[in-house]
Amino acid sequence: MIKNSVILLIALLFTQISTFAQSTHVPLNRDYYHLIERYEIKSKGLMPGLFSTVKPLKRNEVAMLADSLLSSGQVWSSKDLFNLQYLADDNWEFSEYANWDRDEIFLDKYRFTGIEDIQRTGDRWFRYQMNPVLGASVGVDTEAGGNVRFMSSIGAEVRGSLFNRVAVYGYFTQNWAVFPTYVQDRISDVGVIPGEGYFDNMGNQGHSFTTPRFNVSTKVAKHIDLQAGFDRNFIGNGHRSMILSDFGNNNFYIKANAKLGHFNYTMIQNVMRADAYGIYGESSIGESFPKKYQAFHRLGIDIGKNFNLGIFETVVYGRERENGANPIELGYMVPAIFFRATEQQVGSADNALLGIDYKWNFLSSFSFYGQVIFDEFVLEEIRSGEGWWANKFGIQTGLKYIDAFGVSNLDLQVEGNITRPYNYTHQDNFNSYTHFLQPIAHPFGTNFKEVVGILRYQPRERLHIVARGFYNQFGADDADTNWGGDILKPYTSREQNYGNVIGQGIDTKILYADLTLSYMLKHNLYADFRTVYRNLTSEISSRDRTTSFTQIGLRLNLSQRDHDF
Repeated sequence: MIKNSVILLIALLFTQISTFAQSTHVPLNRDYYHLIERYEIKSKGLMPGLFSTVKPLKRNEVAMLADSLLSSGQVWSSKDLFNLQYLADDNWEFSEYANWDRDEIFLDKYRFTGIEDIQRTGDRWFRYQMNPVLGASVGVDTEAGGNVRFMSSIGAEVRGSLFNRVAVYGYFTQNWAVFPTYVQDRISDVGVIPGEGYFDNMGNQGHSFTTPRFNVSTKVAKHIDLQAGFDRNFIGNGHRSMILSDFGNNNFYIKANAKLGHFNYTMIQNVMRADAYGIYGESSIGESFPKKYQAFHRLGIDIGKNFNLGIFETVVYGRERENGANPIELGYMVPAIFFRATEQQVGSADNALLGIDYKWNFLSSFSFYGQVIFDEFVLEEIRSGEGWWANKFGIQTGLKYIDAFGVSNLDLQVEGNITRPYNYTHQDNFNSYTHFLQPIAHPFGTNFKEVVGILRYQPRERLHIVARGFYNQFGADDADTNWGGDILKPYTSREQNYGNVIGQGIDTKILYADLTLSYMLKHNLYADFRTVYRNLTSEISSRDRTTSFTQIGLRLNLSQRDHDF
C-alpha cells in the first residue's frame, strides 16, 4: 500500500499545473517543539493557522513563525533572540533571517553540500542537505549495583526537494545500548525496546538496533498536502497524548492535510503490527508480524486568533484470515468523520474512538489545553454510577506558563491524565490500541491517574535546564487476572461487569523525576548531564523497585531519548 502511495506521489509531481513550494517536516523532538510552542504562545496570535496540535510541523511553517517574530518589532531578551535565530537557521531554506556563520557550523565540510548554490538557485531541480547523526552517553545505575550503562548512535540525516514540488526526508542510525534496569525490565516483559522495533541481543544485557525514518511529501492542490512514509505522528499539545503519541515504534503511514482559512483537516492511515519478536528472537505467530491498521480523522477549527478546537475519530482494526490475507478497509479511507457508521456498515465491531481536543493561548504567557476521548459509553450507565466496565474514556488537561512569575525564559507546565479500566483494549491485539506490542497513546496504557510537572529554564543562551517529573497511580494485573490495566489483554477476560473504578487491581504507584542540563557547543551539538530517580511501590512488596541513574553524553543532530514511564 505504501509503495503504491509513493508511486502516486511521484505521478502527481508531473501532473501539477501550478508549482507549490514543498517543505520537509521537523522531526519529533520535545525540546525543539517546546521552543515552537513557546513562541506560538508569545506571538499574540500573530501566526493563526499554525495548527500545532498535529505534529510534526513543516519547516516552512516554523521558519515563518521565527521570521514573523524577528520582524515584529517586539523587544526580545538575548536568550529569545538566540532561540528565534536558531529556529531560523535550522530551517534556513525558508527563512529570510537565516544567518549562517561558517565558523559556527560543526563539521562544515560534511554538514552542508552546496548550501551556497542552493540558497542562490532556489529554482534548481534538486537540492539537499546531509547531516551526520552521532551520539554517545555513559552512566551509572544504582539498581544494577553501580554497573555502567551506555548508548551510542551513528548515522545520517538527509532532507531535500525535487523540482521544488516533492520534499524528501531520510534518517538512519545504528544504535548500541545497555539500558537502565527499569527499561531492561520492560524489554524483558514485552520483548521490544520502548520506542523501537526489532533488536539483536548483544552480550548479557546489551542490545543492537536500527532506527530508520523516511517520508516523501507533495502538494496535490494549493491547500492540500499529501505524505507517505515510515515514521511517527503526534496528536495533542501536552507532554502525553491520549490518542496518538510518539511512544511506540515507527510505522508506515499515509497522511493528507488540508488547510483552508480557519479550518485544518487531517487524515492519517497507519499500517501497524499486531505482534512482535519475543525476547528470544522468535515470533509468536509466524515468520512475519501480522498487520493491523489505524485510520484517524481530525477537523481543527481556529476560533479567533488564540483558541483551537479539534474534533477527531480513530479506529484500529485487523482481520487476518485463514489464507493470511489482512486487507485494509476502504470504507475507513473516506475523508469524512463517520467511522461509527462505517463500522456498522461493514458488519464488524472494530475499535473506534472519538473525542475532542482544545488549546487556548492567552495573555501571551499561558496555554490551557486538553483532550477528551470516548472509547465506549452508555449515558444511562454513567448516570447509574455502578461502574459498568464498558464506560471507557480518558481525559487530559494541562496548563503551560511562559516566563513564569516574570522570570525570563522560565517555563512551567502541569498536566493531568486519567483513563478508565479496559480503555483502548479489545478482543485481541488486532484491535487494541497498540503497535509492536506497545501503546500508541499514553505509555501507561490504561487504568491510571497521573500528574506531570515540567520546569524549563534557560539561564544563558546556550544552556537549557529541564526538570521533569510525574506521579502515576495505576492498577496492575498478574498472570491470572485482568482488572483492565494491561492493554494487551482482551477485555473478554475481564473480572467483573460492574463496580469497576480507576486504579483497580494491584495498587501500584510510580514516582519519577529527572534533571537534564544541556549546553549547545555548536549548532545542534549538545553536551548533556542527566540524573533520573524512579521509585515503584506496589501492594505486592516483591515488586517494589528504586532506580537512580546518572549519565553524561554528547550528541549531534540527535534528540534526547526519554524513558519516562
